Amino acid sequence: PGPAIANNLWLAASLPEWMRFRHAATKVEATQRKLLTRYVRSNAATAFGKEHGFKQIRNWEDFDEKIPVRPYEEFEPWIRQIAGGEQYILTEEPVKRLVPSSGSSGAEKWIPYTNRLQAEFRRAVAVWISGVFLEIPALRAGRAYWSLTPPAQRDRAQESSVPIGFDEDSAYLGGLARRLVNLTLATPPQLRGVTDMDRFWRLTLLSLLKCRDLRLISVWHPSFILLLLRYLRENWSSLLDDLASGLSTPMIRVSRDKPRSRELARLGPDNAGSVWPGLAMISCWGDAHAANYLADLHAEFPGVHLQPKGIVATEAFITLPFEDHRPLAIRSHFFEFQDEHGNIHPAWSLEDKRTYTPVSYTHLRAHETQEVISYAVFCLKRGGGGGGGGGGGGG
Repeated sequence: PGPAIANNLWLAASLPEWMRFRHAATKVEATQRKLLTRYVRSNAATAFGKEHGFKQIRNWEDFDEKIPVRPYEEFEPWIRQIAGGEQYILTEEPVKRLVPSSGSSGAEKWIPYTNRLQAEFRRAVAVWISGVFLEIPALRAGRAYWSLTPPAQRDRAQESSVPIGFDEDSAYLGGLARRLVNLTLATPPQLRGVTDMDRFWRLTLLSLLKCRDLRLISVWHPSFILLLLRYLRENWSSLLDDLASGLSTPMIRVSRDKPRSRELARLGPDNAGSVWPGLAMISCWGDAHAANYLADLHAEFPGVHLQPKGIVATEAFITLPFEDHRPLAIRSHFFEFQDEHGNIHPAWSLEDKRTYTPVSYTHLRAHETQEVISYAVFCLKRGGGGGGGGGGGGG
């Protein structure tokens, strides 16, 4: 009953934002202009705001004229000041974390994470989770597996006086959402700190095998699930032995579960659907190269709803699944796009059947089309009142 109660509380807390998003979807220009105005006014007294004349910016047209599009490298000196403990550099809010983002180029970037950015992510997740809970009520009855492949850890204590990254994935949300999500997790949050991949696969699968009420799997790339299943089948006997006897590591303890081990021994490893009979939805990338894995995933989990993700980066929640579309998360961030000629457009001026590349995720106007989501080029359609819809990908 614990996860079911937590899921229903999460739905109740998220529904108001879901309704606000539905209303804003018909008022894209007004919503985006209001958000940009708030960014500019609230950050006018920062070092960046003073240098770029934020007090003289009245609208997007002024913003477009005064703030150049530039690569991350030109922001790095400002971010290094933040890492050194200085405040009011890029944001008026204190920077709580510097979150690493490797991007497609592989060079690590640090994204300043504030309470406002956390709230913006929380808004987009609230819209998404409300939609799936309403569409598939069975998801609310059990637990979920949320996965980010564990990053290689290294000592950064001497690099920044601001903490680098998060200790657990749910910390991205913060607040009540974080507490409710943690009550529904099928795996312990400490898995994020496991860097030995064999141990990571084993501990993940032991936790998942114990979870007969698994309802939702949310991962980035569908191949991740197929790799999990391959490890499951190659190590089936030893996994059942560990499940029967329990397994302890310095970071994580998996308690023994002999009845579940015996049940799984009867089922065998070849029918993943019978291992998790209540699984109702898998959320993962479903576009570009990721689409090549969907047929295999369908074969492994027949009858389970596969939902393609929108575009999500460390910097921003760009598009989200919503009522069979993937519109821009227009209440979460201010968006600009670059056309094939290099011209910059706000979200409300996009034309039907044209392709655009996302350019900026915040009021800083960083040009991240190559470094962060080089393949996330998608069409956006203008709907009634200028509402946007988007294609997928990920970053």
